[in-house]
Amino acid sequence: MIEIEQLAVLDLCAWTGSQYEAARILNFNQSSISRNLLKAKAVLSSVGIECLRGDKYSFEDNYQVLKAQRKIHQQIRFNQAKCLRIEANCWARHLLLEPSPQGWIANQAAIKNFRHCDAIQLLDNHIIDAAVLAIPEAPLECDSRYQRYLLSNQPLFLLVPNGNALVSEIGLSPEDVSRNTELGHSSFVSNECRRVMERLDSHLFGAQDPSYFHIQKEPPPSTRRYGTAMTMLIRPDLVKIDAKMDFLAGDILVVKNDLADHPEILKLILQLRNRLQALQNKIHNLEILC
Repeated sequence: MIEIEQLAVLDLCAWTGSQYEAARILNFNQSSISRNLLKAKAVLSSVGIECLRGDKYSFEDNYQVLKAQRKIHQQIRFNQAKCLRIEANCWARHLLLEPSPQGWIANQAAIKNFRHCDAIQLLDNHIIDAAVLAIPEAPLECDSRYQRYLLSNQPLFLLVPNGNALVSEIGLSPEDVSRNTELGHSSFVSNECRRVMERLDSHLFGAQDPSYFHIQKEPPPSTRRYGTAMTMLIRPDLVKIDAKMDFLAGDILVVKNDLADHPEILKLILQLRNRLQALQNKIHNLEILC
């Protein structure tokens, strides 16, 4: 059986993509992180569980031995009501999870370490305990493995870099937008959200075969992307343009169904909704859902 400390190191490295971040969370030095990783991998190897090729923190767990260990350790976290783990999309990790809710730790590693990490897979493997997701990223309502708590809705905007010529224009038509901009994605945007944005963009602007690209650093002036007032709070270099958009963006807290009524989850929901209420004076038309 893997010791709690060893599995904590392994899981935090797998979650954050960073040994440095794992050390910060656990208040360990780097040598302690390395030592615990080696011990955890040795225990797993002794029962035939090896690292997947090309990923030093993922394992071929055919008989779900590691998953079972993680579930036990998750139950210990909930029993102790501390060091619970919550993931969030980009805006929420800044606006809802800083500082981390009481009893919880959030992934504060650099965006580049996210590697488009699959929050649902992390939940399913008991590596994390909760996730704040955009609606396209969340499991379907009919999926009985998960419980969804709707947190908020807010208007969706078309955003361009400050300095784009369209910023000063009023009443833009779809032709104005498509002629002067092209769709781009920030590197941290999940694949699920990218696909939804691309379908929405095609619907709004009639693009048959758009050439979508990823933005690694600063967006070029011709870029358009979809976002909300929360996006603009953390990205003041982006400005909404006056183009008609009748769509809402929503955020959902997702947990495994067997944890749905746990007191720590219910307390977390209350904390998140209180933080959303504190943002209402900054975000016009932010609707908090109960």
